[in-house]
Amino acid sequence: MKRILTAMALLTLVLVVAATSFAAEPPGDARVRVAHLSPDAPNVDVWVDGNYAFTDVAFEDITDYATLPAAPVHLRLDWPVLLTIAPLACVMSAALGLLFGTLFDPRTVPLLFGIVVIPLTFLGCIYFPWAQLESIRWLQVLVLVNPLVYMSEGFRAALTPVPHMRLLAVYPVLLGFTVAFSALGLRTFRNRVLS
Repeated sequence: MKRILTAMALLTLVLVVAATSFAAEPPGDARVRVAHLSPDAPNVDVWVDGNYAFTDVAFEDITDYATLPAAPVHLRLDWPVLLTIAPLACVMSAALGLLFGTLFDPRTVPLLFGIVVIPLTFLGCIYFPWAQLESIRWLQVLVLVNPLVYMSEGFRAALTPVPHMRLLAVYPVLLGFTVAFSALGLRTFRNRVLS
């Protein structure tokens, strides 16, 4: 137990130092190149901050590197949220993994990725905030059965100034998914091992 607490304290210290040094660095320049790999698309122009960065890039063309000003990263750490969401998300993910691992035959893992994991990921509000689905209301309501939505929104609340789902909704639902996945995973594990 002492080792675990020491490791957690060291990890917290490293995160604090990294976040402080990361936030203190002014943005510099970025080296960027573009590859046009879509055969059905016409030649493309690439805009950065309202200016042309690359013009008339044809299919299969790869541009030379261009030096562009890097955008500042807006990272805002909310430590109490981060230190409570992270363990809860880890335990929930482990319970979900146990459930999937005991429900599905190991030979069907590729099918599991195609049918379950990819839709969970793309509809888990990982790449966009949940609030942005407001224009597609039926989808916004439907994705609420996805546990990754609450995990993503919790981390969004802990790490960014971007609007996010209320934490009063995130914590109880994540806790509920954790309990449900743990109970179901342990039951299916017992059935698989004892049968």
